[in-house]
Amino acid sequence: MRPEPPFYVGRTRPSSIGWTRIAITLVAGAVLALLMAQRSTPTGVLLVAVLFLGLAVWTWMGQWTRFIVDEHGLSVSLGGFLPRRPWPLADFRTVQLRELPRSRVGVTLGGYGWRRSRATTPRPAELTPVGARKIFTLDQVQQPYRMLVTRSGTMVEIIGRGSTHYILSPEDPRATAAAVDQAIRARR
Repeated sequence: MRPEPPFYVGRTRPSSIGWTRIAITLVAGAVLALLMAQRSTPTGVLLVAVLFLGLAVWTWMGQWTRFIVDEHGLSVSLGGFLPRRPWPLADFRTVQLRELPRSRVGVTLGGYGWRRSRATTPRPAELTPVGARKIFTLDQVQQPYRMLVTRSGTMVEIIGRGSTHYILSPEDPRATAAAVDQAIRARR
C-alpha cells in the first residue's frame, strides 16, 4: 500500500550561530546607519538601514525553513513561505544519517544556511544507516552538495545518483531520514 503524499513535513531552525549571524548583521547596519546619520542625508541613512535589514531577513530565511518530503523529492520553503526548486527524488540513491560535531561543521561543509558548495565526504565512522539500508561512502575527498545546514549534530545526508549530493539538519533528523527512505522506496 502506497502512503498518501506528502510523506513528511519538517523544519529547520537557526542555531546559536545562525542567530549570532543575524544579530551581527543588524548591529552592523545600525552602527553604519548611526555613523551615516551624522554626515549623510536621511534618504541615504534609510537606504543603508533597509539594506542591512534585508540582509538580516535573508539570513534568517536561509535558516528558518519548512520542507516537504513527497513523491517529487524534498521541497524547501525559505522562511517557511518562499519555495525553492525541489531536490528531485529521481536523483536520490540512498539516505543516511551523518554526525558532525560543532568543531567540524565549518571545515567540513564550509558554513551554515541554504546553499550549494563542495563538502568533505564523510568517513564511515560518521555515518549511521537508515532502516535496512547500508551506509554509502564516496570515493573522492570533496563532492558537490546542496545544503540546508543550520546546526551541528545529526544530519540527513542524501547520496545522489549523479555528482550532486544533499545534506540538511532538520529538527528531527531520524523522522526526516525515514521519510526520505520511504519516498525512495515508494518511487521504485
